[in-house]
This record gives sequence, C-alpha cells and structure tokens, in this order.
Amino acid sequence: MRPTTHARRDPVLARVQALCAKARPPVRLTVHGQAQGQAPRPQDLEAVPGPMDICSCGPQGLGDALHEHAGGRRPWRLHRESFAMR
Repeated sequence: MRPTTHARRDPVLARVQALCAKARPPVRLTVHGQAQGQAPRPQDLEAVPGPMDICSCGPQGLGDALHEHAGGRRPWRLHRESFAMR
C-alpha cells in the first residue's frame, strides 16, 4: 500500500512500482492517491490473502490504525516508522 498526495505526480511512485515488479517473491503494491479521493484503510487489507509484512511510514494516526488491526484473525507483521509535521 502506498499512500500519496497525487498518484500521477508522485516522484517516487514509478521507482517503487518497478522494484515491486522485480521482487522475488512478488510484492503486491496498491496505490492510494488523496487527489483521486482515495485513502488507505486497514480494513481494506483484510481481504488480501496470505501472510503480510506491512511497512508503514507515515503519520502517527495511520500507524496506530494499522497496529490495531495487526493482531486480528490473520496476524500481520507490522514494521512501523511514524512522523509528525511541524
């Protein structure tokens, strides 16, 4: 999952997509663009089959929401780094 402000103008997105495409085992990438009215929700990940490692770098609230869902019926391995805007 890659949240971004504007998916079409994200300077890093093409590189992330290329790395995911080359990864072995494959890495599934879902992009959420705020300008397109999309927002990542932990509930959206419940439908993804198989084990998951989730790397989250973002605001404290997003990390907290992911952490709340990480211990559900299918535990996630959550790697988290939070930041705050000043």
